[in-house]
Amino acid sequence: NAGKMAGYLMVQATGGNGKVGIITGQFGVTPHELRQQGFEEALAECPGMEVVGVVEAHDSADETYAHAQNFMAANPDLVGLYMTAGGPFGAGRAVEEAGKIGEISVVGFDVTEQHMPYVHNGSMVTIHQHEPWQSHDNIVFLYNLLAAGDEPTCEVCGSHIEDDRCEVCEHTGDNGNWIEKVIEEDEAAKDGK
Repeated sequence: NAGKMAGYLMVQATGGNGKVGIITGQFGVTPHELRQQGFEEALAECPGMEVVGVVEAHDSADETYAHAQNFMAANPDLVGLYMTAGGPFGAGRAVEEAGKIGEISVVGFDVTEQHMPYVHNGSMVTIHQHEPWQSHDNIVFLYNLLAAGDEPTCEVCGSHIEDDRCEVCEHTGDNGNWIEKVIEEDEAAKDGK
């Protein structure tokens, strides 16, 4: 899970010792909750790490900035800030302005134009990027299949595929990769190949 990977990155960045603040997008939003849970599970494997608080920033860089400042003020020995959702560059900005580059590790999600100056100056040690195919592309592809009335078919006999297995010949072959194949074909068509 992405949260657990972010937790391992935080442990690596901080040497596995110190206090960390968590800034989530919104309480009760499943992806944010899962990212927080995975992060805390990873930190629990390292007895030197301590979560000092969890706050909500509503995917706002300004709120993230204010929360980061508050975490640093309340915990002068803070070593990390973790954002589960939007606005992590607000924490990068707070770390930079506090003169704590290299002392406080910032881990968040998504590579955007706003994040990159803070990654380059060391305010943010990493930005964990989920791949586009892990979210939106599959949804669009499946919607297009449904809208067109198409169904994935077996490469051997042309019959309908159910649960990555052909209903007629039970061929599994590359059927499990039918989404990837269609995406590759679509990308090739866009590139004029």
